[in-house]
Amino acid sequence: DGELREALQAQARDVPDVHFLGFKNQSELPEIYPGADVFVLPSRSETFGLVLIEAMLAGLPVVASDGVGCAEDLVRPDTGRLFPRADQGALTRALAALCRDPAERARLGQGSRALVSRWTFTEATRGLLQALDAVVGDAGASP
Repeated sequence: DGELREALQAQARDVPDVHFLGFKNQSELPEIYPGADVFVLPSRSETFGLVLIEAMLAGLPVVASDGVGCAEDLVRPDTGRLFPRADQGALTRALAALCRDPAERARLGQGSRALVSRWTFTEATRGLLQALDAVVGDAGASP
């Protein structure tokens, strides 16, 4: 939803299976994800992008810009497609390729779910400790 909705709806008028749902509360999203074929987060700037993880957990392939904070860690060849922010041509090519290939969408959706299902508190803590060790190293060790 937003100021460009009307213009986007006009552009998509003759495209089948494009739906504009309007604003949805976060609590409504789990019911919506299963109806999608691909999740797209084309933000020019997104601090993290938690919604990407939610979509991946729902088993969706993802397409995201490199302006999405978590995209570097999550959008890989086995989960989706990453494109340079504001590069409409790259976004179009990524979407066109996925629209043409249902088997690829299924493969990427499986990869998405597999990747984020391993994200547990234990793994997050392990990653944080590794990052702290890389920054502090032995300087933080007790004598």
